[in-house]
Amino acid sequence: MQDNANQYYEQARALGSTRASHNLGCMALDNDRKTQAILFLEETLVRGLKLPTLYNLGRAHSPADPCSGFYLAKAIAAAQQAGSYFGQAFELTR
Repeated sequence: MQDNANQYYEQARALGSTRASHNLGCMALDNDRKTQAILFLEETLVRGLKLPTLYNLGRAHSPADPCSGFYLAKAIAAAQQAGSYFGQAFELTR
Protein backbone atom coordinates (compact mmCIF):
# COMPACT_ATOMS: atom_id res chain seq x y z
CA MET A 1 0.00 0.00 0.00
CA GLN A 2 2.79 2.41 0.90
CA ASP A 3 4.47 1.73 -2.45
CA ASN A 4 1.31 2.86 -4.24
CA ALA A 5 1.11 6.01 -2.14
CA ASN A 6 4.78 6.70 -2.79
CA GLN A 7 4.26 6.37 -6.56
CA TYR A 8 1.25 8.70 -6.56
CA TYR A 9 3.04 11.26 -4.41
CA GLU A 10 6.08 11.11 -6.72
CA GLN A 11 3.82 11.74 -9.72
CA ALA A 12 2.11 14.64 -7.98
CA ARG A 13 5.48 16.04 -6.88
CA ALA A 14 6.73 15.91 -10.47
CA LEU A 15 3.68 17.99 -11.41
CA GLY A 16 4.62 20.57 -8.74
CA SER A 17 2.53 19.52 -5.76
CA THR A 18 3.97 21.03 -2.60
CA ARG A 19 1.85 18.82 -0.37
CA ALA A 20 3.12 15.71 -2.19
CA SER A 21 6.71 16.77 -1.44
CA HIS A 22 5.76 17.26 2.20
CA ASN A 23 4.03 13.89 2.42
CA LEU A 24 7.03 12.13 0.83
CA GLY A 25 9.23 13.81 3.44
CA CYS A 26 6.99 12.65 6.27
CA MET A 27 6.90 9.11 4.91
CA ALA A 28 10.70 9.07 4.69
CA LEU A 29 10.96 10.46 8.22
CA ASP A 30 8.55 7.84 9.57
CA ASN A 31 10.70 5.14 7.94
CA ASP A 32 13.91 6.49 9.53
CA ARG A 33 15.32 7.86 6.26
CA LYS A 34 16.20 11.26 7.69
CA THR A 35 18.53 12.41 4.91
CA GLN A 36 15.88 11.78 2.26
CA ALA A 37 13.19 13.33 4.49
CA ILE A 38 15.22 16.50 4.91
CA LEU A 39 15.63 16.87 1.14
CA PHE A 40 11.87 16.54 0.55
CA LEU A 41 11.00 18.83 3.45
CA GLU A 42 13.49 21.52 2.43
CA GLU A 43 11.99 21.41 -1.07
CA THR A 44 8.57 21.84 0.52
CA LEU A 45 9.77 24.83 2.50
CA VAL A 46 11.18 26.48 -0.65
CA ARG A 47 7.81 25.90 -2.33
CA GLY A 48 6.15 27.92 0.45
CA LEU A 49 4.51 25.45 2.84
CA LYS A 50 5.92 26.64 6.16
CA LEU A 51 3.64 24.82 8.63
CA PRO A 52 3.83 21.90 9.33
CA THR A 53 7.08 21.68 7.32
CA LEU A 54 9.18 23.60 9.85
CA TYR A 55 7.96 21.32 12.63
CA ASN A 56 8.80 18.20 10.61
CA LEU A 57 12.24 19.59 9.72
CA GLY A 58 12.76 20.01 13.45
CA ARG A 59 11.85 16.35 13.93
CA ALA A 60 14.18 15.32 11.11
CA HIS A 61 17.12 17.22 12.57
CA SER A 62 16.55 16.05 16.14
CA PRO A 63 19.29 13.71 17.31
CA ALA A 64 18.20 10.11 17.72
CA ASP A 65 19.90 9.68 21.07
CA PRO A 66 20.83 12.93 22.83
CA CYS A 67 22.55 10.97 25.64
CA SER A 68 25.10 9.37 23.35
CA GLY A 69 28.67 10.47 23.94
CA PHE A 70 29.70 9.43 20.44
CA TYR A 71 29.69 12.12 17.78
CA LEU A 72 28.53 14.64 20.36
CA ALA A 73 29.45 17.66 18.21
CA LYS A 74 27.25 16.34 15.38
CA ALA A 75 24.38 15.70 17.79
CA ILE A 76 24.67 19.21 19.23
CA ALA A 77 24.68 20.77 15.76
CA ALA A 78 21.63 18.72 14.78
CA ALA A 79 19.81 19.75 17.97
CA GLN A 80 20.58 23.41 17.28
CA GLN A 81 19.22 23.07 13.74
CA ALA A 82 16.13 21.29 15.06
CA GLY A 83 15.60 24.05 17.62
CA SER A 84 15.83 26.66 14.89
CA TYR A 85 13.09 24.98 12.86
CA PHE A 86 10.89 24.45 15.93
CA GLY A 87 11.38 28.13 16.86
CA GLN A 88 10.39 29.30 13.38
CA ALA A 89 7.30 27.08 13.48
CA PHE A 90 6.36 28.48 16.89
CA GLU A 91 6.71 32.08 15.67
CA LEU A 92 4.31 31.37 12.81
CA THR A 93 1.66 30.12 15.23
CA ARG A 94 1.70 33.21 17.45
